[in-house]
Amino acid sequence: MLFNRTNSIEHVGRTAIWRGQAERTSFASYLVRLVPDTERLLPEYLNLWLNSESTQLLIRDFATVGVHQVNINPTNLRKTPILLPKSLDEQERIIAILSRIDRVIELAEALIAKHQRLKTGLMQKLLTKGIDEHGNLRSEATHEFKDSPLGRIPAGWKVEEVGELFEMKLGKMLNKRAKQGDHQFPYLANRNVQWEEVDLSDLETMHFSEVEREKLSLQPGDLLICEGGEVGRTAIWRGELADCYFQKAIHRLRPKDGRIMPEYMLAFMRIAEQRRLFTVLTSQTSIAHLTQEKLALLQVPVPPPQEQMKINDVLKMQCRQTSLEKSRLSKLTRLKKGLMQDLLTGKVRVTPLLETQSRTDS
Repeated sequence: MLFNRTNSIEHVGRTAIWRGQAERTSFASYLVRLVPDTERLLPEYLNLWLNSESTQLLIRDFATVGVHQVNINPTNLRKTPILLPKSLDEQERIIAILSRIDRVIELAEALIAKHQRLKTGLMQKLLTKGIDEHGNLRSEATHEFKDSPLGRIPAGWKVEEVGELFEMKLGKMLNKRAKQGDHQFPYLANRNVQWEEVDLSDLETMHFSEVEREKLSLQPGDLLICEGGEVGRTAIWRGELADCYFQKAIHRLRPKDGRIMPEYMLAFMRIAEQRRLFTVLTSQTSIAHLTQEKLALLQVPVPPPQEQMKINDVLKMQCRQTSLEKSRLSKLTRLKKGLMQDLLTGKVRVTPLLETQSRTDS
């Protein structure tokens, strides 16, 4: 078994079982090789134990934090306690139970990936061909198309720039004085804006004056676009929190009128990212960033509002199915986490199951 002793705090402590995938293979110095006594400890059980929540917390407690990475001393690793069932049969049963859950989780992940691929393909078609009055995808064989700066688009569509469609605003610059001011309010940072959703789990606060709060307020339907990091990553603010503002690393786009709908623009941003359109617009010194001036020039294919609504409805149906699968995956992950803790600590024993099976076999 290989143990990752040096990495970022998120990745240090990861393990993998070597199964002889290649000949004459050595391992790097940032790994520790663990060879269990298989008469008492199965490698698969050791892997489960090291990856359990309680053990991972213990490992991080005695890790040494450096400037760029975290390091775990092999001597401290040797001192890590293992709660070990005496019977190898019981270890095997624990491994089998958790492996079955892993297989179900893998199937759920594969299904989500499949839905994401279908959604991506559907987006590409909807945002280049659109839907006609009968609810069918257009094609050049049956409908009229025209040339545009973005290629061939339906005859009734327009091409407009982001700056023509939206009021644009960058958030407030974070500084020491802002962290010490009297009027502290939560704000969205780059990490809080994920694709299609806003993560409110770790909001920080800074000072916003009354004037700043008026300028940098958020309204349902505002588009939030990352200026740096994963440039162009976009979510819609849906009024999840009162009195929440945003940092300078985020562009706020607010539709000027009814020509474009936030959900449609969000779908377009996904397609723009996949087509690497942001690469052309990105200003890059040491860190890539998307300036307000460049974002304002991004060209968008704009169907009539009624057709945008149809496109949004189709994509919502696809998203609903993906959300159901993600919810199921979340439940499975929580089930495994809880069961893993119970089985590895002995709170739930598999011994009665083994005894029942033994009586049945005899």
